Amino acid sequence: MENFLTLVAPIAAVGALYVVAPVVAHTYRRFRAPRTVTCPENHEAVEIQIDAGEAAATAAFGRTELRVSRCSRWPEHQQCGQECLGEVK
Repeated sequence: MENFLTLVAPIAAVGALYVVAPVVAHTYRRFRAPRTVTCPENHEAVEIQIDAGEAAATAAFGRTELRVSRCSRWPEHQQCGQECLGEVK
């Protein structure tokens, strides 16, 4: 049984790597560039940066979660609800 696990564990790890790594890389590339969105508070264009690392890490588990890491209205409005993420595709 121990020899079986010694053989199967690395095969499963490599298989998971071939499935997860492309998803993580694609998600990181997709969200790394700054974006211009409309601020829901004042309805003006703002530039935001999405935390691409967090988006990629959460994509590895099947649910990409987005969070603004930088906004042109910050630091004055840093505690906003980040509703502008609804525009991000």
